[in-house]
Amino acid sequence: VVDCAAGSGRQLTYAQLFERAAALAAHMRGAGVRRGDRIAILSRNSSHVIELHFAAAAIHAVVVNLNIHLAPCELAFICADAAPKLVFADVHCAPALLAAHASVLQSRAAYEACLAGAAAGGRAGAQLAGVCAEVLADGSEEDGFHLYYTSGTTGVPKGVLLSHRIVMHHAVGTIKEMNLSRHDVWGHFAPMFHLVDVFAVYAITLVGGRHVTLPTFTPQDTLLAIERERVSATNIASTMVAMLVNNPLVEQLDLTSLRVLSCGGSPQSPAVVVRAIAVFGCEFFLSYGMTECCGKISMSILPPRGMLHGLALVTSSGRPFELISVRVVGEDGNDVAKDSQQVGEVWVRGPTVFSGYWGLPAATAESFAEGGWFKTGDLATAAPNNYIHVVDRKKDMLLVGGENVYTTEVEAVLYGHPSVHQAAVFGMPSRIMGELVGAAVTLRPEAAGTTPRELIDWCAARLAHFKVPAAVHILPKMPTTGSGKILKTELRK
Repeated sequence: VVDCAAGSGRQLTYAQLFERAAALAAHMRGAGVRRGDRIAILSRNSSHVIELHFAAAAIHAVVVNLNIHLAPCELAFICADAAPKLVFADVHCAPALLAAHASVLQSRAAYEACLAGAAAGGRAGAQLAGVCAEVLADGSEEDGFHLYYTSGTTGVPKGVLLSHRIVMHHAVGTIKEMNLSRHDVWGHFAPMFHLVDVFAVYAITLVGGRHVTLPTFTPQDTLLAIERERVSATNIASTMVAMLVNNPLVEQLDLTSLRVLSCGGSPQSPAVVVRAIAVFGCEFFLSYGMTECCGKISMSILPPRGMLHGLALVTSSGRPFELISVRVVGEDGNDVAKDSQQVGEVWVRGPTVFSGYWGLPAATAESFAEGGWFKTGDLATAAPNNYIHVVDRKKDMLLVGGENVYTTEVEAVLYGHPSVHQAAVFGMPSRIMGELVGAAVTLRPEAAGTTPRELIDWCAARLAHFKVPAAVHILPKMPTTGSGKILKTELRK
């Protein structure tokens, strides 16, 4: 494990990681944490996060992964709902947690002190047998392991509990899908509090590969880390890919170590995909997923002899993940035709799908159909080759004068404009039309003179009149969640 925190230069062997995780497990046990109790982590990426995950796993405590970008009131809601026994926060995040009137266990110094104190009791391996006695006697793979709270982009956050079985099945599935091995060096560049990246904590450890952690994502630091540490694989947010390929350093550094790069969190424009493949020269695919499915639902990995329609497939939402069954279901409850035209809701089932929302039986019942199919709320088309294309969230589809408008379609047109860096489309209330199309964009540095009128005219030349934005707002920066998703709720304000 290589920790790239400024001034850290910290490296751990797997033997040292085991010793530290076992000592932490002993400390948690001594602090009263038992099987099924929650411990929360509020931290930027670091080797400490990896240690805490494995320590919690040892005693079957539930890890509550807290987004470091949450406001104090949001943290307070989650802490009240999850009721963690301990909260581990790094010093950069402690003020927000204190403002939420929660208890912070330690700064870095206290963290190291608790490790030293636990280790003084004897060898970690010997301690672990005693610490894990309850788990060994009564534990189950169905015990809860991770608890995430949905980003809150559509309302009050809901807790998603994932079991040990789900987390490990997902890790093994990604090992197969991404051909991970002991030779791989994984770049933890996306937030480790999010499923975009945290699955690799387990997948890379299972194959004996190397972890490289970067505290927070910046394009420059990420590109430098790829070259310096010879990173071979990573999974990042779609917005991060766009920032990487447009950074001047990308043309100057040796990035040939990259073997596979994937991204998810939001649709990616074909222009960015083409640019990414050109500059990185490695396998590239998009992932579509949800917290409720431990991450991946489908992946746009090219099949053998798939280059003929390569770009169309790579920019789709992909074919089903190794362990997931996917249906696209119409309003009548039947699967839509696989003609890439008819739109239906994505339903999924499999060993990596959660069993229900934390403490919300009504929301759980509403989310599942007969046969154990989870209704994602995403709208998609299905192709004859089983690749799907997500066109919108059910709640994001606009109804303009009785006509359906899929925001992703309008966003794709805006992304096609040479001046546009990021684009997001949303609904604006209209007394006459019901809704109108609104858009927000950020511009490339060299395109500062582009006007909203120019972008509206661009769309008018390429879209039906009811799909053309009534207003385009040019922003200096998009509001995003910690995982890189654009917050359309903020844009609607």
